[in-house]
Amino acid sequence: MRRASNSIFPGADVGITAHLYNDCQEPVLQAFAFFVMKKVELKYFGSIISSVSLSCWQSLGLPQPATPSAAQSRASFNQRERDPKPIDSVFVKGDRLSFKGSEVIKQKKKVKDSYTNRFADVSYAVLMREGRVLAKFDAIDYEIPNTIDFGLFPFLGGKTKQLAVSQTEWRGGQHWVVDLSPAFRVIYDSTYWGVGGEELQILDIDNDGTYEIIQYERDFYGFENFTSMETPLPTIVFKFDRQERKYLPANRRFQNYVLKGINERIRSLDPNAKSFYLSRRLDIALDYIFAGKEQEAWSFFDKEYRRPDKKEMKTKIRAVLKKQPVYRFIYGAKSR
Repeated sequence: MRRASNSIFPGADVGITAHLYNDCQEPVLQAFAFFVMKKVELKYFGSIISSVSLSCWQSLGLPQPATPSAAQSRASFNQRERDPKPIDSVFVKGDRLSFKGSEVIKQKKKVKDSYTNRFADVSYAVLMREGRVLAKFDAIDYEIPNTIDFGLFPFLGGKTKQLAVSQTEWRGGQHWVVDLSPAFRVIYDSTYWGVGGEELQILDIDNDGTYEIIQYERDFYGFENFTSMETPLPTIVFKFDRQERKYLPANRRFQNYVLKGINERIRSLDPNAKSFYLSRRLDIALDYIFAGKEQEAWSFFDKEYRRPDKKEMKTKIRAVLKKQPVYRFIYGAKSR
């Protein structure tokens, strides 16, 4: 979900789900800090407003939230209409799906766990036509519980639908979109671009009738011993290129979308913060970088990152980016 401003909390762009508000103990405050950092839209007001005490809100450093007005509720609904939507509702419940003379089939393979030396099943899918394998959808070569799902969705507009395949695991997943008209072609492959997530999300950002694909860049998991809560997950927008007949990174084209609220995020930075200090600054810098604004990104980082290891940290960040396919695509290097 893209970061969104929330008028219920004056002066703060925040988001959190209701279960995080059970009390004001330290884990909750840490979770709250993460969602403040991410600016995720608040989904559930009704179930939490009455249960959170004034002292708890004050301990979070925010005024007690007001009950949303009718106008605010309408604005929140309109914002949700502009949030990316997962397409999992189109996934079939069975193990097979036939369309346009082809059939996609769920299969399993045995993978050995390097730690336990035990074998476990991993699910994947194959696309068949006339007994011939057109494509294999499998990006997992290690033992981990996973699911494989597929369905049809009109990514490119009109009545013709494309095949979507998702191979997902806990906190991750890889996704493919296949067009069979006029001929078989994989038009989106998250494994190629080094992005992913548990859901394949779509949104027609420019209202041209063709859906953009929204994914998250995940190469900074574990960077500087980040916890999963600290890890920056820059939004990557992919737009279908009709000349190339495939989805390509398009953050530069949709800068207003991917950089929405970034000035507020910068103003909210605490120069004396003990937690999330690097991650919040890196999160903002990466959004600039993937939007095609690398100069602005490093100018921001030079100004806002004030610890003595700044030069070393920039070198480490650049080393990760140098290998990232979306970054290489945006800045003119071949991704593979």
